[in-house]
Amino acid sequence: MQYEGVLRKMQTEIGSPIQYYMVFENDFLNVNQVLDKTLEINFIKSQCLNCGQDRAIYRQGFCKSCFFDIPSAGDWIMRPELSTAHLDKEDRDLEYEKKYSYSRISFISPIQVISKSALPESLKCPPVGSTKAPMKRLK
Repeated sequence: MQYEGVLRKMQTEIGSPIQYYMVFENDFLNVNQVLDKTLEINFIKSQCLNCGQDRAIYRQGFCKSCFFDIPSAGDWIMRPELSTAHLDKEDRDLEYEKKYSYSRISFISPIQVISKSALPESLKCPPVGSTKAPMKRLK
């Protein structure tokens, strides 16, 4: 069997075991079915994931001009804290940035760091090798 297409991030399907698929323009390959087989992969050409042209790939699968123009390659995609959409400042496309940066930032939850000296005695762990009883569970 021969498949031809652009290598992209594999799609997955939850199950036992998880199924992995290489998806091409008109076909797909279930990678789980070929895990113990020998595969031959040949490079044919580069193709930008955005414009589809045969250009050298710069970063993230995009040619240089697409990488610096399209909103899906903005710095805030990898680092959502860099987004300025909440200030109504456009990086590349304000509507796109608002739609995608807010949904990603909502998953970030704050973590409070407390110094050991600020912990109440009941929550402190006894030193290693101590004969003290382990700490009590809170109800």
